[in-house]
Amino acid sequence: MPALIRNASGRGVGLELNSPLATGTALKIALEDAILLGEVIYCELRDGKWYTGVEVEHALCGLAELAAVLRDFTAEYLGAERPDTMEQARRKHE
Repeated sequence: MPALIRNASGRGVGLELNSPLATGTALKIALEDAILLGEVIYCELRDGKWYTGVEVEHALCGLAELAAVLRDFTAEYLGAERPDTMEQARRKHE
């Protein structure tokens, strides 16, 4: 569900939502380069929007860099282990 982050601290985030969430709901908040895992600690109606406080329990940051490292590692691994095509194998034996 789409949400706006209205504030953030070391232990939590405040979200603005179009619909309410129950206290205790586990959330995964996907950001551009991070994933936050947390729990709803309150949800209240303010000016027609639901303001939700989330206590963050885990934060995974730097995911774009991690993905690039994994791609490079996988490419190197596959390159070293890739079997020859039939044509390449024939040429080696000629």
